[in-house]
Amino acid sequence: MNPLYDHRLLTLATLVETGSFTATAERLFISQPAVSQQITALENELNLELVHRRGKRIQVTKAAEHLTNYLHRESLNADQLLEQLRGAEPVPLRLGATLSLAEFMLPELLGELVDAGHQVKIHTANTDQLLQAIDDGTIDLALVEGNFHKEAYGVLPLGTAAFGPVTAQPHGPRDWEAAFNTPLYLREAGSGTRVILEGWLATHNYSVNDFSRVIEVDNPTTIIKLLLQGRGISFMYLPLVEGLLRDGKLHRLDLPDFVVNHPLTMVYRKNSVAESQYQQVAKLLTSHHEGSKKKHLGRES
Repeated sequence: MNPLYDHRLLTLATLVETGSFTATAERLFISQPAVSQQITALENELNLELVHRRGKRIQVTKAAEHLTNYLHRESLNADQLLEQLRGAEPVPLRLGATLSLAEFMLPELLGELVDAGHQVKIHTANTDQLLQAIDDGTIDLALVEGNFHKEAYGVLPLGTAAFGPVTAQPHGPRDWEAAFNTPLYLREAGSGTRVILEGWLATHNYSVNDFSRVIEVDNPTTIIKLLLQGRGISFMYLPLVEGLLRDGKLHRLDLPDFVVNHPLTMVYRKNSVAESQYQQVAKLLTSHHEGSKKKHLGRES
């Protein structure tokens, strides 16, 4: 029998989760020696070391983690395929989006999906949380804009968006020394916006710790409201505040060397049987996004 469909893989997955032969045995209602025997048999059949044994202590290997992650992903894909084969009623498309993209990309896409007869459930969170939701099978796909391990997911590019510093002060800081002495409104850890800023700063030998005051806020709408009070600066996707920039209520700062156009991405579970459907969703979104960019360029010219 193909070992990838062996019940012993449930034992391995439980061991990866618990990190203990004893806890695994208790959870599966089998003996501890049985757990050890199943893991040893799997190692022999797969010709892989799955557990480092150091006396009474064990540590699962990276191979064991990769294998169980793959099996979990394929189990979710199999469930999805079975739903299709059974001809069940169409289930809602579970679509996630980062808080920033939910503001300036999601509304038009949602309108198109509704017009096309789709049922949709929307979930907003930061990039790390959305990727975890895909891994857990609680959402189908997500619009993200942070950096992540692209080889672990199905990925569809959606274009790019300008990212930069903004403030409500007409004569805000024009160099980094002045910027560092201005309050910074910063997104929470796990946010794609924060990852982009921290990455750029690191490549220029700076960090967020160089700012004299950092106010962490977990919502871009709140940050915009704080900026409009006339205090501080923030770094965000410029389409998010396009109208405020055009009306002169916010201003883009021209800080030295800061020119960022960051890729936007649609992410889904790798090898999903619904990949063709997701490609159609991405096509809808890409056409809208590119159309919006052309309109924006036309107004600037």
